[in-house]
Amino acid sequence: MYYTVQTLMGLGKNVSQIARELKMDRKTARKIINKVKSGNIEPPFIERKSILDNHKDFLLDCLQNKLSAQLMYQKLFEEKGVSVSYSTVKRYVAKLRGPDFPYMPVITP
Repeated sequence: MYYTVQTLMGLGKNVSQIARELKMDRKTARKIINKVKSGNIEPPFIERKSILDNHKDFLLDCLQNKLSAQLMYQKLFEEKGVSVSYSTVKRYVAKLRGPDFPYMPVITP
């Protein structure tokens, strides 16, 4: 939104025109314009909840047991009935591990 307002300001639009075009209140448009003019155009960060957040403890236990993401994916499906893609599990596990997590998978059938 901030960058859109900045672009419209660059085109010479006034507060009312920007508010009308973006379908927002003029006060809101004015607040955003003031932030843009002051150089404070950092958009707010929105943290989204993952499907796997409810199973974080289970996955951390699996990490402690040095299971691979593939095995965690299988266990989630078989034991918990969670139906997500393998890539979702892989990304979530990588985020849990972090960059400094020593990882050596145990290969089990």
